[in-house]
Amino acid sequence: ALPAYIGVAGVVNSDIASKLKLRLPFKQAKVEDDRRCALRGALEKNDGFVLHCGTGSFFATQKMGNTFFAGGWGPVLDDIGSGYWVGVRAMRACLYAQDGLLPQSDLTEYLMMTFNGDANMVSYAATASTAQVGTIAKDVVRYAEHGDRVAINVMRQGASQLEEKLQQLGWQENLAVCLTGGLGEHYEPYLSNAVQQSLIDALGTPLDGAVNLAREYHKELHR
Repeated sequence: ALPAYIGVAGVVNSDIASKLKLRLPFKQAKVEDDRRCALRGALEKNDGFVLHCGTGSFFATQKMGNTFFAGGWGPVLDDIGSGYWVGVRAMRACLYAQDGLLPQSDLTEYLMMTFNGDANMVSYAATASTAQVGTIAKDVVRYAEHGDRVAINVMRQGASQLEEKLQQLGWQENLAVCLTGGLGEHYEPYLSNAVQQSLIDALGTPLDGAVNLAREYHKELHR
């Protein structure tokens, strides 16, 4: 039987990996967090940093073969800059605009019309999945590109927190940074010039990273 390499979200420690491995129908398997697949796919074996913003988010760095991950703790405690994070802040801005604490904008009026009122928005936020809330980020990106001040402010808040995490990971000017995930690239205009000048395109996808890691695992077993 062939060995299996599995990258799964939520495998944050060896205990979880071992328990999952016992439930799988493989004689030989290596189970890891899927963030490693995304990092390898984006950078291959090159040094650099990854800021991943999809429905969720995480941060990673790779230097001389050593990797370090942060974030990815889910929407309740973390997921800074994710689609869910953006969606929540957009809805919050709508409600604050209703209260007169923030100015109305095309985005807030559009979302309020889409939900048919503040009560429906509150009800939706309480029951919707993270993926459903994350779809609102598409509207935020679209309105921000057309100059909507509320949408731009949400994107700027996200970019600011992404840069803060980047600095905490030890980033310095001219070190490569890769934005990944469906929302990642949309933060580029809101990042500082120093970070923008360090941005590189992802070399591959998380699936590419998983294939490369699987090949390495196979070689380890046959040394």
